[in-house]
Amino acid sequence: MPKTLSGKQSRVPWRKVRNERGAALTLPAFMAYCAVAGALRSWNRVGAKAIVTLMAPDDFYFPIYAEAARHFASQIWKTMVFESNVFEWSDKSFRHEAEALRDERAIFFASTAYEFKEDDRLLSDAVIPLGSRTPRHAEVALRRAGLPASRENVELLLTEPWPRLYKAFQDRRDPLQAFQRLRSLPKRTPSVEVPVEPKSVGPTLSEMHGYGPLLKWGYDLAQDLARYKAGLIPWSDVDAGVLISGPPGVGKTMFVSALANTCDVPIVIGSVSKWQEAGTLDHHLKAMRETFIEAKTKAPSILFIDEVDTIRSRGGTNRNDGYFNSIAVGFLELMDGVERRNGVVVVGACNFPERLDSAIKRPGRLDRHIEVGLPDAVARQSILKFHSGITLDAGEAEQFDIATDGLSGADIMQLVRDAKRSARRESEDVSSRHIVSHLRPMSALSGEYLRFLAIHEAGHAIVGFELGHGNVTASKFRATE
Repeated sequence: MPKTLSGKQSRVPWRKVRNERGAALTLPAFMAYCAVAGALRSWNRVGAKAIVTLMAPDDFYFPIYAEAARHFASQIWKTMVFESNVFEWSDKSFRHEAEALRDERAIFFASTAYEFKEDDRLLSDAVIPLGSRTPRHAEVALRRAGLPASRENVELLLTEPWPRLYKAFQDRRDPLQAFQRLRSLPKRTPSVEVPVEPKSVGPTLSEMHGYGPLLKWGYDLAQDLARYKAGLIPWSDVDAGVLISGPPGVGKTMFVSALANTCDVPIVIGSVSKWQEAGTLDHHLKAMRETFIEAKTKAPSILFIDEVDTIRSRGGTNRNDGYFNSIAVGFLELMDGVERRNGVVVVGACNFPERLDSAIKRPGRLDRHIEVGLPDAVARQSILKFHSGITLDAGEAEQFDIATDGLSGADIMQLVRDAKRSARRESEDVSSRHIVSHLRPMSALSGEYLRFLAIHEAGHAIVGFELGHGNVTASKFRATE
């Protein structure tokens, strides 16, 4: 495997690996390591140069997080020349800043009590929120120590303050003894709530229908992101930009939400109209930059930019065109190059792709374009089942297909809402009867219309026979008065 790849599988201290001081990583330090490694996954490459600030949670305790960060840094930087640069921001960090700049590598922690300054942000290549300890961290740490991941053990690791855990779990002491010592002392009320790992909300790609090639691209992206997070491929191998176009209501926004859930990455929403609401040109550009920075701090992530076609093409000469030219240039600078937005997949959505500046669709930006049309009959029935849970019988399905021809996914969602409202008024569960009752009315064809239609079609058949197309016999026709 090339050295530029993550290779983190060989560096994760699953076994009781010794740190640079010769001491084993203790159980609570391993929990802190899980949070640190998760926040710094984008820099988990041997030799990577970066000065990063981690914004600490409320229950932050520097000694234990510093131990975890030093172990992470020692595996990445192979500190043979200098010490692992792990510092805590303070009003007297001048020496630490100088060391960080000299070595081009450092991990800073900013506690909630510290007022993080603009100068601190300028020094940092990235400012990343550091997650709190989670039940998952506790379970993994217990399994690493060879202890059962029981509810009682997990609860103790999550509710005991970090200083007590730091003093109880020591390299010379068996973890079981540490647990016994903690349980023998009076129980202390935690100062913060036990964090609960958020569950993904909303559909996944497996529940999306009618998206054609876009669905296949989404599955491919999910596999590539999984390989990237595992350190098996570099970011340059990930398709980091796509443009989705189609008429309103086809579900572009819902697709991106399902894509993020399937890829198991956060989604950051950006809107050109929201950026413009920020005010003047400077505020507009600042709002746009902040959206990209947010996506970068949450990397790997998906940045969804709605209404991207409202970024006007450059080339005008009047005063207003100068404003929009500056916006387009600023957007192109943020989009430029895969490495600059390492870990961020940009998904742009629009209704009129022909209005986009051609530079936005160049390689390294939104260079892949996938169109999404209105759903076909099969997709419309799948959308109906997803939103209502109802499967129509053959007759109802035929009626539904005819009545919903030309409708978008949003139209079908509205139909289901109307059907559910009718069911509630009748104090019933929604059923296919309620769905059918809200379909567009279809007029019955009169006998006279059907007669003219039959004559018209018979004319086609006779002309085809006279021209020698097919083998049509006269017995198949019946004179109609």
